[in-house]
Order: sequence, then C-alpha cells, then structure tokens
Amino acid sequence: MATVSEICNEFCDRINQPRESSYIGATTPAARQYVSLLKRVASDLLEFSDGWWQLKRIYTFTTTLNVANYQLPGDFVRLLTGTQW
Repeated sequence: MATVSEICNEFCDRINQPRESSYIGATTPAARQYVSLLKRVASDLLEFSDGWWQLKRIYTFTTTLNVANYQLPGDFVRLLTGTQW
C-alpha cells in the first residue's frame, strides 16, 4: 500500500510538477493543495453511494428478542444503500 507521500509524488509526476520535499506539516501552497486534493478524493470515495464491490462484505448475525443494539464488526463504516432490509 502506498503512503501519502508516494501518492502525492506520483500525482506531481503525472501533472509534470516538481515533487515536494515533505507533505507532513506542509507550508508551501503546492504541498497543501496536493494533500487537500488527496483528502477530497478519499472522502468522495468513502461517500460513493454504492461503495466498491471489494469493500462490500456480508455480516450475518442472529437477532435476539428484546435486544435493540448489536456489536458490529470493527471495520464497519456504514450500511450500504438498501441493505438494511
């Protein structure tokens, strides 16, 4: 898995811009913009209404009478549209 720095460096290469020396605590406008763009794209991917098929996993549990709350898996983010039925 690529690091934030590797992703930003690859982005710089693709748009033919010089790589930044660091993206952590970035002070240059370009570095701040690259990190901001990366955050936006990641946020958009997480909010994608149908999700990615690779991230969809069935979690089956047995309900019990008079129990309203159940423990969800540790990697649970959100319900997929229409799956609660």
